[in-house]
Amino acid sequence: MKTRILSWSLAAVAAAALAHGVARTGRAEGIDRPLAWAAAHRLEDTRLLRRASLALFGRAPTIAEYESLLALPAAERRAEIYARIEAGLDGPEFADVVLRWGMEYLRVISYDFEYDGVNTEFHGHYSLELNSCEAGTLHAGALGNLSNYISHGEPYAICDDPDAELNEVEPWWAPGTIVTVIGAAGTDVREVDGVDCSGSRYWDEWATPGCSCGPNLVYCFRPGTFPDDSNFGTVSARRAAFEEPGRLFRHIVANDRPFSDLVLGDYSVMNRGLAFLYVRNGRRNRDNAGLDDTKWWNEFADDEQWREVRFSDLHPDMLAARDYAFDPRTNQGVPDGVPAAGVLSTLGANYAFPRERVRGARWLEIFACREFVPPPGDVEFAAYDRDPGTEGVCQHCHQLIDPAAMHFKRIHGGGAQLGGVGSWDLANLPADSGFRERATSTFEYDTLMTPVDEATIAGNPNAALIDFMPEDYALFGTPSDGTIGPLGFAKVLVESGEFDECAVRRVHELVAGRDLVPGVDDRVLAGYVESFVASDRSIKELIMAIVQSDEFRIGW
Repeated sequence: MKTRILSWSLAAVAAAALAHGVARTGRAEGIDRPLAWAAAHRLEDTRLLRRASLALFGRAPTIAEYESLLALPAAERRAEIYARIEAGLDGPEFADVVLRWGMEYLRVISYDFEYDGVNTEFHGHYSLELNSCEAGTLHAGALGNLSNYISHGEPYAICDDPDAELNEVEPWWAPGTIVTVIGAAGTDVREVDGVDCSGSRYWDEWATPGCSCGPNLVYCFRPGTFPDDSNFGTVSARRAAFEEPGRLFRHIVANDRPFSDLVLGDYSVMNRGLAFLYVRNGRRNRDNAGLDDTKWWNEFADDEQWREVRFSDLHPDMLAARDYAFDPRTNQGVPDGVPAAGVLSTLGANYAFPRERVRGARWLEIFACREFVPPPGDVEFAAYDRDPGTEGVCQHCHQLIDPAAMHFKRIHGGGAQLGGVGSWDLANLPADSGFRERATSTFEYDTLMTPVDEATIAGNPNAALIDFMPEDYALFGTPSDGTIGPLGFAKVLVESGEFDECAVRRVHELVAGRDLVPGVDDRVLAGYVESFVASDRSIKELIMAIVQSDEFRIGW
């Protein structure tokens, strides 16, 4: 069978751009000018130091730094500048610049936006809210699942009930301390009439009277979640969810990890509040009930500490396995989970890019330097019927987007949660299930994003959830190894070389102030990519190569 995907090379894109009148810029031509010209225009040592300091450390050199440089013999200054830069790459100023740069690089939207669903979605799916008995009541200060709605928790009248049950509990958000909990919330009742109390939610009919907040109150929000912890607070879980991608970026670069860990890694960085969100999402699946007793919260020194965490330790459905395969066309049941894939698996990023095709497009823009723009007006396409990947003008972009998008099918919901065992079984989901409705309407048979025939889906609806590229597919000329989910996409992205080439371009833009344009800067770009890959994708080594280049030293 013929390969169904057209692999767009960067060279082809650049050639097309040049054909439409995009010419070389003066700066681009400069790097190919004779060495004698370049030598005549090299920056003085103090200006070279200033340029590097502004780009990498976010400030101009101090007077003392200038003076100490000029005190050296002229022949020694260049080596001293490079030594200072190399040392500075291990310092806090560079780490702060990298955090800001990571936020811009990954383009995950801010937590500060107006959407009512954010408070509930990002403060822990399936969690109860804890409130305090008011001052002046018999049990003032005691925490409980208190509500004006009888079906949603204990009525506030319990705060004046002399017979109310009180329990002393060490809470997950403050290990080593004790809080008083009133009513059912503090009883450690984990199941009522067959209902898993970890699945109770305070805002709708799913809340189950008699349910507790679980061991160490781990089923419940920390008190004061609304509004004190909902927006700008440094321990805000909502804020942490959107900062996580940028902080992971900084963690990888500052610690000189392979940059490919950003998409291939099975780990992230989290604070305690963010870890709570992952645990709550993971506990949607009752098979993960063992999380209740792991005391994961003790791994954090305090609420503001960010530390490296393996996804699967908090959310077992985010698999640590690196080669997990599951073909729903032939395998019955549902997969064990989806392999974790660095930033592609983070809650904030998947919430910011809330649907499969949006995710595919954004990650291709971010990690493959693709731009999705309308086709030239003189190109004719076949009529559109039902598949944007192969029909109509849509295919101009979707022939690339849809093979990427198919890897994100099993991550769904407003809270960007994995489906879990139950909600990946489309045939047995309730008819009003939001995921079932979207899957059956969006994952349409015999399309580029869902390459399964109608008969197969009719016999097994779960076949529509195919989330890896089948044998006759290739993306950027690279086939899939069968790994499902975002990790399968990440592997293709890295194996194809697109990830490396795009990373080099983005780093060069940060450090040297301009992009390396395919079709214009091919020689220089290829050289950097080769050394970047050889260095185990070290961003710091790439930066050193750029600052020591002839182009970086050229000035006017």
